[in-house]
Amino acid sequence: MRDVQEPWSDPQPLPRQGIAPLDPILIPEPLRGFLMDISMRMQVPVDFPTVSILTVIGSLIGHKVVAFPRQYDNTWVVPANVWGLLVGPPGVKKTPALMSTLGYLQKSQKDANEQHKQDMQQFAADENVHKIKIKAAEKVLEKAINSSITTNSATKPTNNNASSVAAAQQAYDALYHKAPKKAPWKKYYTQDTTIEMLQVILQDNPNGTLVLRDEVVSLISSFEKKGHESDRGFYLEGWNGTNAYTVERLSRESVVIDQVCLSLIGTTQPGAFSKYIRGSLNNGHEADGLVPRFQLMVCPKIDRYVQHDVKPNETSQKQVNDLLEKIDHFQPNYFSDLRKKDNYIGYGFSLEAQTYFNTWEVELQNRLRDRSLPHDALGNHLAKYGSLMAKLALYFHIIDLASGYLGYSNQNFIQTENVLRGIAWCEYLETHAFAVYGVEKNGVLTDTIEKLLEKMKSGALNNSFIIWEMITKGWSGLKDTDEVKKAVEVLEQYGWVRVQHNSDTKGRPSETIQIHPRISDFNVFETNAYPTFWLDTLNQYLNSVKLEESEESDSSDSLDSDDCGFDIESFRKDFSKEFPAII
Repeated sequence: MRDVQEPWSDPQPLPRQGIAPLDPILIPEPLRGFLMDISMRMQVPVDFPTVSILTVIGSLIGHKVVAFPRQYDNTWVVPANVWGLLVGPPGVKKTPALMSTLGYLQKSQKDANEQHKQDMQQFAADENVHKIKIKAAEKVLEKAINSSITTNSATKPTNNNASSVAAAQQAYDALYHKAPKKAPWKKYYTQDTTIEMLQVILQDNPNGTLVLRDEVVSLISSFEKKGHESDRGFYLEGWNGTNAYTVERLSRESVVIDQVCLSLIGTTQPGAFSKYIRGSLNNGHEADGLVPRFQLMVCPKIDRYVQHDVKPNETSQKQVNDLLEKIDHFQPNYFSDLRKKDNYIGYGFSLEAQTYFNTWEVELQNRLRDRSLPHDALGNHLAKYGSLMAKLALYFHIIDLASGYLGYSNQNFIQTENVLRGIAWCEYLETHAFAVYGVEKNGVLTDTIEKLLEKMKSGALNNSFIIWEMITKGWSGLKDTDEVKKAVEVLEQYGWVRVQHNSDTKGRPSETIQIHPRISDFNVFETNAYPTFWLDTLNQYLNSVKLEESEESDSSDSLDSDDCGFDIESFRKDFSKEFPAII
């Protein structure tokens, strides 16, 4: 046992992985000017509006087209719907940043509402006419039946009477089965709806819809109310985007949804969301996969505010609205060479793009199987990045198609640039996931560490204390004995505390924690560099494409990006040498 009288050396800072900023190269060029303009005028991280508009794009695509991440195996089908979450402290304009990307949806929903109003007026008129026709047909049928019945038992029915009844019956049946139906109400998004109404909306909108919630925690907490326990399961199904769902109740008509396809975007504050993060970390009720479904989850660094009172870039706004309109009305050519599986049609990767995806996916899956991540909850989150990467690559491909960027030969396959951009996005998002979950690369539970150090530095704890006695104080974030012990172990490892084991104490075994006498003189955390391997690879690839284009500028043939001068063999060498170092 260590002598607690031994002189204290300076404590070592706890390593913390940095949160990657959103490099502009990760934003597709047709969206870049619009999103950077929002970021500058509102003084919000560009991450917020970018995640918002990508979620919008995913909801517009739905499962009109899908991604096929495997070269040969068509059973892995990835629809476009995604869940996005903007995490930040109050007052950093999360909601305005989100709303700034909804212009097209709001206009389209207004038009859809007006169309629905007209459809309902037409339905009411058609229904009245139909009722009149039914009554008339009933009278004809009744007359035919009465005329076929004779009170004179000696009189036999004639063939004419029988045929009249049959004709009247046929006319009545035809009318009965041709009752006018309500036209479906197109719902681009919904903000406040019961689960029952949401199910009806999805029945009428087979391509899915977007759930918009300013405070996501209010939605999640509603799942805990009595009678709403099944709501959570429905949302989990909706994230998958491909599963059928049938609701059968005695009190109302059955609702049959061929494919439950839900996109979701919202905001939250770190403190409000921490309950659900802790539930995931502790394998509680929250560990059902709801939190990991927020794949586009960002918590960017908030810079100091600098006022920029300038007019919005209306040109870029119009360009983005035009782009979203094309994506909204995009329909795949079913007679083309696109990949097909059952009722799905979509895009696979080009041969070169497939090589990059395979390399990245193998590394990701082995990290998950090696359990090299500091917590299983993070593994559950990253396990969904395979489908996330395919979704992102699909978005970028559809954006290129809608913008007219691709030559004919490149239209049927997702190209290398968009696959690399999707992978680099996952690399970027992983750093945000680590921050939101509060689990660092070395296993530090950041929230517990910070709260414990706060009590140590403030003098709320004596220079020496016993863990179980501290737990009885009921301090927020310091109520879980196992979590506190893990935090103490890490602090001891880095020299912030010393642990004296009281083996000779009668009764409850205890450990006395000695606090470093100069704890307030040092910085606790040291931020490490965030990984950029895939971002660097994307930049290298784009530079090679530009070089190839400049060399072939005299050629009238369109460039096939898979034939650019990027050396994939050099990439493989760099990957095997450098990538393990950043995981």
